[in-house]
Amino acid sequence: MDVREDRTVRYIFGDFVLSPSEQRLWRGQTVVRLGGRPLEILTALVERAGQVVSKEDLNKRAWPRTTVDESNLKVNIAAIRRALEGLEPEKRFIATVSGHGYRFVAPVDVTPWPTPTAPRRHNLPRPTDLLGRSEDLAAIATKVLQRPLVTITGPGGVGKTSLAVALGHEAVGQFRDGVWMIDLCVLDSDRYLASAVAQEMGIAIHAYDPQAALTAALADRQCLLVLDCCENSLDQAARLTTLLATAAPGTHVLATSREPLRTAQEVVHHLRPLASPMAHGALTARDALTSPAVALFVARASAAAPGFGLRDEDAPTIVEICRRLDGLPLALELAATRVGAFGLRGLLRLLTERLDLLDDGRRAGHPRHRGLTATLDWSYGLLSQEEQALFRRLSVFHGVFPLDAALAVGRLPGEAEGACIGHLADLVAKSLVVAVPGPSPRYQLLDTTRYYGLQRLAESGEGDAIRRRHAEHCLAQCREVSGRRSAQPGSDRPEDPIALVHNVRAALDWCLTDGRDPALGRTLAAGALAVWDTLSLLQERIETSERALASVDPSDGPEDRDEITLRASLAAALLQVEGPTPRIAELWSSALDRAERLSDLDGQLRALWGLCDFQTWIGDHRASLALTERIRTLAAAGGDRAAGAAVDRPAATSLRYLGRLDEAREAAERLLARAARRDGPGRRLEDHGLVAARGTLANVLWLQGRPDQAVAASRRALAEAEAGGQAFALTNALAHTVIPIALHGGDLDEAERGLSRLGDHVARHAMRIWRVIADGLEAIVSLRRSDAGGLHRLEDALAEMGEMGFRMRRPAYLGSLASGLAAHGRLPHALARIDDALAASERGGELWCRPELLRIKGEILLASDGDAGMPDAARHFRQAMDLAGRQGAAMWRLRAATSLAALDERYGGRADLIAILDGFDEALDTPDLRAAQARLAGEARSAGDAGRPVSLA
Repeated sequence: MDVREDRTVRYIFGDFVLSPSEQRLWRGQTVVRLGGRPLEILTALVERAGQVVSKEDLNKRAWPRTTVDESNLKVNIAAIRRALEGLEPEKRFIATVSGHGYRFVAPVDVTPWPTPTAPRRHNLPRPTDLLGRSEDLAAIATKVLQRPLVTITGPGGVGKTSLAVALGHEAVGQFRDGVWMIDLCVLDSDRYLASAVAQEMGIAIHAYDPQAALTAALADRQCLLVLDCCENSLDQAARLTTLLATAAPGTHVLATSREPLRTAQEVVHHLRPLASPMAHGALTARDALTSPAVALFVARASAAAPGFGLRDEDAPTIVEICRRLDGLPLALELAATRVGAFGLRGLLRLLTERLDLLDDGRRAGHPRHRGLTATLDWSYGLLSQEEQALFRRLSVFHGVFPLDAALAVGRLPGEAEGACIGHLADLVAKSLVVAVPGPSPRYQLLDTTRYYGLQRLAESGEGDAIRRRHAEHCLAQCREVSGRRSAQPGSDRPEDPIALVHNVRAALDWCLTDGRDPALGRTLAAGALAVWDTLSLLQERIETSERALASVDPSDGPEDRDEITLRASLAAALLQVEGPTPRIAELWSSALDRAERLSDLDGQLRALWGLCDFQTWIGDHRASLALTERIRTLAAAGGDRAAGAAVDRPAATSLRYLGRLDEAREAAERLLARAARRDGPGRRLEDHGLVAARGTLANVLWLQGRPDQAVAASRRALAEAEAGGQAFALTNALAHTVIPIALHGGDLDEAERGLSRLGDHVARHAMRIWRVIADGLEAIVSLRRSDAGGLHRLEDALAEMGEMGFRMRRPAYLGSLASGLAAHGRLPHALARIDDALAASERGGELWCRPELLRIKGEILLASDGDAGMPDAARHFRQAMDLAGRQGAAMWRLRAATSLAALDERYGGRADLIAILDGFDEALDTPDLRAAQARLAGEARSAGDAGRPVSLA
């Protein structure tokens, strides 16, 4: 077994204790500060103590997703050695094996360290008594643990699902991350398969490619997926299981299907009907009950008709009933519910007449399928007209549905509620509807009976009317979700979200794909946005909006508010997937035009808000701030206090980038204070606005010289993002706050931990634009580690950002690149890049980092021209100090003054630095303050000064 699979141990060597599961290293009682990648490398060496671990293996362990320069490993090995050997250089822990790798040479003790075992998790329904399936159960149970895919095949009604449920319950203890059942019969389109799996497992997928995101999420999990009724999604199920077998080897699949998936690693188990004994005169009740088919029939008949018992004289009759029903468990159960009404002989007579009548050669398919259909025909024919109407109407539901839904869609006009509930109870008693256990009444139709009901609904002539009623009920449920989101932000999840999703999809397909009611479809699509957002279904949000907008026909009449909502929603979702493309600007602009023509205040605010974010993403912060003023004016005129308060979030962002730090801080603090009092914007216009505001505040606090408060705000932003469960909030907190604040403070280990988490998060949710941002941040951390490979990676990231139109913080990234180029002696290129950065800063109004860019240019000029460059360098340092002073950016001003003080005395920098340092709290300890104090102490200028990249935000 790979040692990494069982990390519930602690390694002891010397005075140190290493806990891989907690990602902690102690020396005695003190935690040793070591970054995520050094800890991973150390763990790899300690796990194989005494063995040579190759550089390639260590690189794969620490950087699983990227190829890095060899110097990265050397830097991290050096950091580990400093941590282990710093106080006692004579002690040796890691030896270099020239040309091969490294070996951990100290003695290591391994101590088991128990961790709390989480309860096994699953979503399996209660198992039923499996009669006659012990051999099948035993044959499959071992294969499920050994093979990536086992498929149970057989005709409809043969008991594939019941067997899979029983197998799932037996396997729960064998899979660390549980057993999860996904009912594919409720999916009208196989494109939703990956999303359905994620929903059942409680995995939030915010990606346009759910299959890739799901595979990434399952890569390290050990679980069993039970895919039920794969005949509805054969191709997609085959693709998903093939991908999982390679990319998520710990995830096994148990499938049920009427035909195999036909993948390379599939093991097929064909499930046959239950055996029935041959009828003969001497057959006794005891003999008959040895047959699984008879045993099942008698068990179900006894449950339906208390007092029923099998006598010897009845044995031949029951055997004939089982034979007539081909031993199919579903048919046997349906028939058994009628024993109380007709008796055994009456039941056999009715079955014989009905099956003989139907089996006249006109029905296609296997005889067993004909037998089941005939049984359903017979069962349906015995229902009252009211029961028949309710049964076929309930067939429009996908998956589980509550009592109120059954009444809303299934009740006849003028029918009393009590009468409808009585008919529903009768359908349950007759096994045509299944009652689902739970705290409130919920029901379900098995896939075979549901398909039969849909056929009957189509024949009845009321199919469209019932489908429309179903769509209207789904719309009401979506509006209820939206109302809860507005009223109670912490309690916005539907009671049964998976069932609601399936039913909304089906209703949308009827309205839009079948073209039966496009107007209702657009209204439902707009209403469903709250559901997609609540359940993090980004693909659904995009596809639904596009389908609904494509259904618009100019001949339909005037535009409506639903179209405005859909355009704004599509633009907001695509921004997170594609970046700020021209199409997104057009969507928001057209939404604004329509909203203005309709005097739709809410639509105008949404569109302006979207355009404001778009301008921020393309780096035009003056335009963004102007749009916030339009929002504020419009909200005030329309009396929308919530929107007027919420606009402080984008206003704070714009003001911060424009270098108006006091105003930015005031706006952010005002928004957060209102939210804390619960009288503010809440989730009026966006879900993650408060996290973004907290991030803006953290960055402003650092610039203003309050690093301790900045770190506290950064941590709180991360905690709020984690608690909220929104993928975009977490990317924002990591990429725009946690990692930049760590870089500001020189805590590269913390920055790397944030990057590791950001990389995993972005990969899991397949967010292209955020992946590029993560690549850029990782390159900058590499530059701070003196790794020249970061230059190429940052160049590539900047090029890709440019292709996507993303220019927010581009001046800062260019400044980092220029600083890194200078540190590695590429001064002409560095000078060109810093000029690009300054031009971009002025062009888009991204002035917050301009003082630092001016300082970096001064350092590059000094490095290029030596003493002859001092006048130009001093001029840039002075400009940086003056601009930072006007902005209130105390940290930039300190850096520029430190650089000026390194020049000779005729530039007067020392006096300025003393005055600036007096304004800082003496208790603060940051790299910038230490550098300034060292400069005043007369320490020589460090060669690395010019190479310090601009800190990001």
